[in-house]
Formats: sequence, structure tokens, C-alpha cells
Amino acid sequence: MAFPAWHRRLRRNAASAPDSRIPLLGLATQWLGEARTRILLGYFLLLAGLCLAAFPLMRYRIFAEVDRRVREDMAEEIEAFETFRAETTPRPPVLAAEAEARVLEPSRALGFNPNPQTPQELKGLMDAFLEKKIPEDDTFLIAIVEGQFYQSSPRALPPGLRLGQPLLARFKRIDQDQMGELDASKGSWGKDLGDILYHVAVVKAGDATGQGGERPLGSLLIVHGTRGERQEALESLRQAVEVLLLLTTVSLGLGWLLSGRLLAPLRTLVKTAQQVSESDLSQRLPVRGSGELANLAQTFNEMMGRLDLAFQNQRQLLNDAGHELRTPITIIRGHLELMETDPQEVEETRTLLLDELDRMARLVNELILLARCERPDFLHWETFELSTWLKELLVKVQALGDRRWQLNLDDRALGDGSKVRGDRQRLTEALLNLMDNAVRHTESDDSITLGYRLDKQQVRLWVSDTGEGIAPADQVRVFERFCRGATSAGQKGPAWG
Repeated sequence: MAFPAWHRRLRRNAASAPDSRIPLLGLATQWLGEARTRILLGYFLLLAGLCLAAFPLMRYRIFAEVDRRVREDMAEEIEAFETFRAETTPRPPVLAAEAEARVLEPSRALGFNPNPQTPQELKGLMDAFLEKKIPEDDTFLIAIVEGQFYQSSPRALPPGLRLGQPLLARFKRIDQDQMGELDASKGSWGKDLGDILYHVAVVKAGDATGQGGERPLGSLLIVHGTRGERQEALESLRQAVEVLLLLTTVSLGLGWLLSGRLLAPLRTLVKTAQQVSESDLSQRLPVRGSGELANLAQTFNEMMGRLDLAFQNQRQLLNDAGHELRTPITIIRGHLELMETDPQEVEETRTLLLDELDRMARLVNELILLARCERPDFLHWETFELSTWLKELLVKVQALGDRRWQLNLDDRALGDGSKVRGDRQRLTEALLNLMDNAVRHTESDDSITLGYRLDKQQVRLWVSDTGEGIAPADQVRVFERFCRGATSAGQKGPAWG
């Protein structure tokens, strides 16, 4: 079959066009992956679960309230009937000629007695009561006389309560006061009336004194069908649910927008973290207000500051280590290139190269020590007696050189026992390093003193000597890594800050 040209072009364009579902799927996945969307979806599911659990409870409570009110109305009807009997005087029957002349209803021609003794008097009583009562919707007042239907208000009854129906026959057999409820699922009246609430007041034949007798003449039956009222209640509940769903949808939309503003610092945090690189750790978050997000921003800035400082120290360490290693390597390379076969020159070169290699080995060991000092297990804390330890240390350092070694102790400042807590091995290494520097910058007749002083809850150890000291220009750089001051001629070794 041949297609027109425009149809063939349309098919080619459709085949070459990208699938529009892919970007839509990506947008949907991104939208569902956002924190605010997950929070609101979780809130919606929680709210929906609570509503599903609450609706049956609300339905039960509404039906129970309807039934309670109907029972109260029925009790009021029975009370009104008893009050009518107690406050009404007997009325004699109207003669037929007089009733016809006065154009009265046939029921008005009947006389009645509040305590009827005959079926005729009971009919008159029911006529007088029913003509004054207008029942509520879905409520029916039915007069039963000698087991037979006599009259009702309203006159029109639903199909389930009409003559010949099993429900009415069941009520006519009741011969004592009774109230109850009939389930709609167990009878044919459910379609018209639903569940039925009923109240039966039996009227018994009275005696001459007006007291009730034992023989029942009939009864007043009050029947209420709950179908209509319950449907109205359910309709009201349905409308309330629709309004709540609308308000919930609007509130979720507004909540999604509001949560986007509240979570904006998190998006800024993500963007800032994406911009961070090894060469640029200067990014910081603005800290606004207080609360969890402000604390998060402040913590992030502090973390970035620590990382920036650590990277700077790392770069400085590499630069300084490269600078310090470059000198001995250059010396070794130069002497090896110029070394000849003369045994004496070879021995001198060998001695110099071994000295430079020892210097490089010390430098490498110190680099390893610097790398380990950041580890949490670098220090091993213990409690020891300070005076005893310093005396032992002074004996060790005397092998470093012939100097006038002195020890300055003040045990009264520390109290009994002069015990302190610290890493004894690391403290020994630090003080040996200081005293080795003191030996290299003093002469044999100089003094080197080791001592301590108490500063609040800390003990500060110190080393002093009477040597050449540190130049004022170098004092500001003395704690910098690989810092070297002006040294005496012939002194070698790594320059440690």
C-alpha cells in the first residue's frame, strides 16, 4: 500500500525524535529523591493511614449518636403519651345524629377514657393522642388495638410496615412494654428502613378506680428507621472528608514549597561540597540564625577549616622535606661524580657520604614520627614520679657532652610524691632533642639546666643554657617546621623547629 509523502515524512520524524519519556522519568526520579518530597510523602502516608483507621471509628460514633438521640426522642414520645393519659379527662361519645350535624370525623365521635376499659375507649384515646402528634422524620406512631392495626401517624407507612408484612405482625404480638433494635440484614425491611429502633407501650384494661388491669387492650408502637438519617450523616461525613482532602492537598503543596525554603541551606551545603577540591578548601557556608541547620553550617565550616589547615601543613611538610633532602642528595651526587681512584680520597668521600646518609636517615625517621603524631595512639598516658624521672634523664644526657649539667627541682610546688600524668617516652624524646641542641650550641664551660614549673594544673618542663642563644630574628620562627637558625661552623644535622 502506498502512503502519501506527508505521511512518510511524519513517520520518519517520529522515528528520529528522542523518547520524551526518558527526561520525564529522570525528573520524576529526581523529584522523588528530594528530602522534602520524601518527608511530605511520609507525612501523607501517615495521615492517610490515620484517616483510614479513623473513618470507621467516626462512622461508628455518628451512628451511635444518632441511635442515642432517636432513643431519647422515642422515650419522650412514650412520656408524652403517659402524660396525656394522666392529664386528660374522660370524654363521652358523641351521638351519631349530633356527630353528623357537627360534621365530625368518625374518630372524633368516639369517647375515650385515659384508663380505657374497652377497645372502643382505647381507639378514642389513640385518636385523641395521634391527632395532636407530628412525629419526626423516619419515625412512625402506630396504634394496635386487640392485636390489630388501627391507625398510624403519619398515615402513609413504608412498605416494610404495611399490613400483611412480617415486621408489623411481629410487633402486634408484643404484649408488654419493650424497646429494642432490629438488624436490617435479618429482614426484608432493610432496603426501605435500614436498622429499626422500636419502643412498645402496652395499654391494659383499667378498673373502676383508674388503675391498670391485667388484660392488654392494645399498644402504642413507636418505630424509627435509621436508613435515611444514617445516609444523611454519611453524606455529611463524605462532604467533610472531601473538604479535608482538598485542604490536605493544598497544605501539602504549601508545605512542599515551605520545606524547600527551610532546606535551602542543605542544597547550599551540597553545592559547596561539590566545589571543594584539594587545591581549593576556602569554601564556607553562610551561618544564619540558630537551630539545627545553623549548627550544621557552623560545623561544616569548622571541618573545612581543619581540612584546610591539614592540607596546608601537608604541603608545607612536603616542601620542607624536599628542601632538606635536596641538599644531602646534591652533596652525595657531586662527590660521587668527582670521586677518583685515589684510596685516600675514596676513604674521605666514603666518610662524608656515610655522614650525609645518616643525616638523611635521621630526617626520614623524623618524618615518620611527624606522620605518626596525628594518630590517636601516638601518646601512651601513664602516671609517674616527676623528680625521679628527671634525675634519671639527667644521668642519660651527660653522655651528650662535657657540660656543667644542673637540675632545678621544686617538689613543694607539686605536693607529696610529685606525681604527674603523661607519656614518659615522648617527653624523654622531646627533652633529649632540646638538650642535644643545647650541647651543639654551647662550650664545655657552659651550663645546661633542666627544670620545671607549675602552671595551674599543668607542669611545664624547660631547658636553659648559657650558650650563644637564639638570635632575635630567629625567635619568631623557632617553632616552624624545618626552621634553621644561624649555626656554628662545622655543625650538621636536620633543622627542626
